[in-house]
Amino acid sequence: MGKKRWKKGLLGMVVALMFMASASMSWATTIEYTATDNGLGNYTLVYEVTNDTLSDDIAWLSIFFGQTTDGLNFNNYDQFSNFSPDYDGDGTEPQPTGWFSYSFEPSPAIDLPGQFNSDVVIGSGIGTGTSLGGFTVSFDWTGVGSYDDLYYEVGTSSTIDTGYTVQSGGPAPVPEPATILLVSAGLAGIGFLRRKKVLE
Repeated sequence: MGKKRWKKGLLGMVVALMFMASASMSWATTIEYTATDNGLGNYTLVYEVTNDTLSDDIAWLSIFFGQTTDGLNFNNYDQFSNFSPDYDGDGTEPQPTGWFSYSFEPSPAIDLPGQFNSDVVIGSGIGTGTSLGGFTVSFDWTGVGSYDDLYYEVGTSSTIDTGYTVQSGGPAPVPEPATILLVSAGLAGIGFLRRKKVLE
């Protein structure tokens, strides 16, 4: 009887680990982008922000040019320059209705990448299950490093969510190490139970 209870407890723990892993693999926010080569080293990225599961409306976003999925800033701070928070840099294209955007250059002095920001000034944010596109930034790029998979932060009135941008139609974001660890633990537990059953 004790053995049965122990097995049930272990199985419950394995199931709980797998559930936690699957829950953490769902991203609360998705930011996809399309890229346009304007020629002469100038590029435009257009972002669409989707609030997948956050209960409050997304009210602001920041995208860090020069900080990617390795969590580190690039060494070459000159690879991005001439940031402009509109489609082609001429200052005429509006951002999505109710949003104000700005950007700044990389700063080696304080170890910061370039940054693109959008803040709500009027209107509403991005509600749960809805998307808002048209967040655009143009910049000059030296071809060093990459503008793929840039680190971002989005915020509601009570929450900050982080992740990495993905190209439209590209692969899904890579799970974080903690998620991989949870999945591995769950699979190892199942393997252990099956092996124990075979040996009996």
